[in-house]
Parts: sequence; structure tokens; C-alpha cells
Amino acid sequence: MNSIQRNREIGSIKLILIAGLALSIALIIFAIVHWSDNNVVKRKQAALITSIEKRNRGKIMKLMSEEYSDRWGFNKDQASLACREAGSQFISLVVKAQKEQFEFNDDDTATATMNLKLSGRALGVGSEILRRANQLKTPWIFTWKKEGFGPGSWKLIKIENKSIPDNAYGYRPGDFDDLLNGN
Repeated sequence: MNSIQRNREIGSIKLILIAGLALSIALIIFAIVHWSDNNVVKRKQAALITSIEKRNRGKIMKLMSEEYSDRWGFNKDQASLACREAGSQFISLVVKAQKEQFEFNDDDTATATMNLKLSGRALGVGSEILRRANQLKTPWIFTWKKEGFGPGSWKLIKIENKSIPDNAYGYRPGDFDDLLNGN
């Protein structure tokens, strides 16, 4: 092997090493950005909205903390049931987030504040749900908490909208099911 061939081989090896290093750095940067708290919470918030639209109670429950509690007195099971019951009043449901703002706090919590506009083909009391939801003057506030070490450990701990009265217009989770079952 002459010196020209050896220089070509060394050059090829160097090129492969540089390309490998550049790819590794790019993957590390992608992972850092993809798994940043900001991006994870935004993806989880989007997944929650999609799950509400699709009336997927199982997915909604996976996004919620076991510690979920809101001022209407709903726990995780009751809040997810309320989402399913409200969604059951639609043939199709579209939930659009508007004026989204995300804020991260020092105590491993984050809030997603936004207005929600609902549309869709309503059944039963669905028209009333659309009317009241779209008349709300104050934004919805979703509070997320990082419950573990991993980046995916963000869970929903509270939903708030100050325009909805403390008695939630007299609604209790299970009311629609009871009504439909004749109870």
C-alpha cells in the first residue's frame, strides 16, 4: 500500500468519524429540545384537547394525576367522566385552543392558559353545552405537575375556569348516564 492510498483511507476514516460525531450532536440536541419541559407540556396539552374531542376517557385518565382535584370537587375519575359525558352529547366535536400561554413555575408545575372554542354537531343538551362553553369570558387554566424524574412525568392536576360557578350549574359526574338509564 502506498502513501497515497493510506492517506485516502485515513481521510475516509476521519470523514466517517466527523459525520458520526455531527450526527450524534444533532441527535442529542433534538432529544434535549424534544424532551424539554416546555415541549412536553405543550404536547400533553394538545393530547388532552384531542382526547376530549375524541371522547377518549382512557387517554384523558392517562394524562391526569391520581392527585387531580378541582374547585368543583371533581377527582380524576369524576373529571374524566364529565369530559366523556359532555362529549357524548355530540356526533362530532371540535375543540380549538386560542390565545395559548404556558408558564412554568419553580415548584415543578406549569399552567396552560387558553380560551377554548367548541363546535360540532350536537345532540340532546349538546347545544346548551356549546352555547355556555362559547360564552365563557375567562380563559381555561390547566395546571400540570411533574410527578417524577422522567420528562414524560407531567400530569394534569387541576382544570379551572372562573366563569363556571362553584356548583358547576348543578352538574355532577354521572348525571347524564343516570338520566339516560332512567335513574
